[in-house]
Amino acid sequence: MGYNYNQGGMGMPPVAPPTSTNAIISLVAGIVGLFFLPVIGGIVAILTGNSAKKEIANSGGTVGGEGLAKAGVIIGWVGLILVVGYLCRDSDLCCAFLPGDYWYRPGLL
Repeated sequence: MGYNYNQGGMGMPPVAPPTSTNAIISLVAGIVGLFFLPVIGGIVAILTGNSAKKEIANSGGTVGGEGLAKAGVIIGWVGLILVVGYLCRDSDLCCAFLPGDYWYRPGLL
């Protein structure tokens, strides 16, 4: 007694919804921002990623790409944090916010 694979009710597999263009732009801008244009790329990634997440949430499942949008936002924030960390590394601006002689390292300079 074998299983009949030709039973009714089996149609075409579900088709994935189209990916949001803003989600793709967010991911690309985040990656480009890490290597070439950190401030501009990070800001574009964050703005377009959040816009894509709103678009996807309001679409009712007809638009996909939430993972791309989330990745773009995260990469954008990481890029901006790295830029701020790099700029603050040796500046006196960050030293004002840290207690004591945290930044004083004799012999480093």
